[in-house]
Amino acid sequence: MTHRVRQNKKGRESEMEKQDNDIEIKSVAQFVQGVIKIGTGKYRAKNTFFRGEADSTWEPKASLLRSDLCNPNESNGDVYVQMEYDMIREATKINPSMFDGCRNSIEKMVVMQHYGLPTRLLDVTTNPLIALYFACESKSSKDGKVLFVQKKPVGEDLANMIATLCEYYEDSIYESRELWTFLNILKKHHLYGEDMKKEIVIDLFENITKSFLYVHPYINERIKMQSGAFVFSAYMQPIFNKYEYQHFLEKIGNEGLTEQEIRSIHFNKVAVSVKNIFNERRFIIKSRYKKRILKELDLLGINEASVFPEPEHQMRCVKNTIIMSCMSIRNFNS
Repeated sequence: MTHRVRQNKKGRESEMEKQDNDIEIKSVAQFVQGVIKIGTGKYRAKNTFFRGEADSTWEPKASLLRSDLCNPNESNGDVYVQMEYDMIREATKINPSMFDGCRNSIEKMVVMQHYGLPTRLLDVTTNPLIALYFACESKSSKDGKVLFVQKKPVGEDLANMIATLCEYYEDSIYESRELWTFLNILKKHHLYGEDMKKEIVIDLFENITKSFLYVHPYINERIKMQSGAFVFSAYMQPIFNKYEYQHFLEKIGNEGLTEQEIRSIHFNKVAVSVKNIFNERRFIIKSRYKKRILKELDLLGINEASVFPEPEHQMRCVKNTIIMSCMSIRNFNS
């Protein structure tokens, strides 16, 4: 009996902890109040990024790394990352003019993301109301969520280094390589030189193996209208045996790894979730409140026409506005 009571108490504590992390939202005003509270932390609003998802059970993953990319019944997402090189090369071959204005590899990747090619970029926004819109605009029978992350983004040079590896490194996900392989690719494209400081190698190592935030210049209207930014999913993961991994952790925590140690580490490609980059707290929008919140957002100028600047979205928004207006008048006169 005592044991059962303890289990029930533990279960209640677990449920309370879950509730503490979930901030239930019923209106735009309540959401804004919650955003203001989290925006007073270490990074302030400048480095707070949001992502809205229409189904609260979804795991945040870039399109390239989703396990159902080709087969809804496929549970292993790792097999799809080996397609990355082929898709980038084919895209640039079939429509080279689409990339005429691109200065580098990271801009190419952003363009591909914009036109629907699966990439390792995951869309986020600096505008919390845009994220709230995406959490409500579909899946009306499902609870939505808004995730947020407070972190300083990396610069364009570092993001471009890793995007360049995605574009020019052709390899099976099951073959491991040392860091010098990637450094040689960057050297070939004039992005790395032997005279560069050790810190560059360390930065490259750290950002190859973990996901990071990147804010790109507004190269198209959609990114501009959505105040868009990206989570760049981890490109590679280091391969360690048990002893090496323990040594790695100790060195990172103490004096740090030497450049030679970093160069000797082997890597391979895997499909890494970016779930851990987001804060444990999240805004939950119950399905029954989605329609009302969308109406409130529309009053604030956040709707399909403002979020998606393409003509087809503008016209659909006009149609829906007129239909809803006429229905309201009929209901009023009846």
